[in-house]
Amino acid sequence: MSKFTVFFIIIGAFFIGIPSAVFGQEMTKKEENKEGVFRTVHLVNLNSVENEAEIVAILNDFNKVFAEVGYPNIRYNLWKERGDREGKYKYIFGSTWPDQATYDKVHKNEKFQAVFEKYKARWEELVNEDVYSRYVPLN
Repeated sequence: MSKFTVFFIIIGAFFIGIPSAVFGQEMTKKEENKEGVFRTVHLVNLNSVENEAEIVAILNDFNKVFAEVGYPNIRYNLWKERGDREGKYKYIFGSTWPDQATYDKVHKNEKFQAVFEKYKARWEELVNEDVYSRYVPLN
């Protein structure tokens, strides 16, 4: 057997036997994100452009709660479509969560619930459409 054949057999075994060493751990564990980081995104249409400032104020009240319960890096951010493209949704807002346990802890917190109840009816008056989605990273 030639040296090249032995070399390729060894390299092939290395790729097959230890893929995380070659490709990185992320490549071998993509589907194991059940309890890991995820992003929530709301596709939103407001009833009026004049409602932007009030929506930002509401989201900022939630951001204060996140900080008060120990998660200052979790924030709701509102984004507006810009430019000449005509998408169905003009706004998005969302946040990134380190795991489901943190998400549940924050959403069940009394302070979060109080802010939610305070603005629930007003939110429904301001927002024409709100589509919620959850995303997990692939890379």
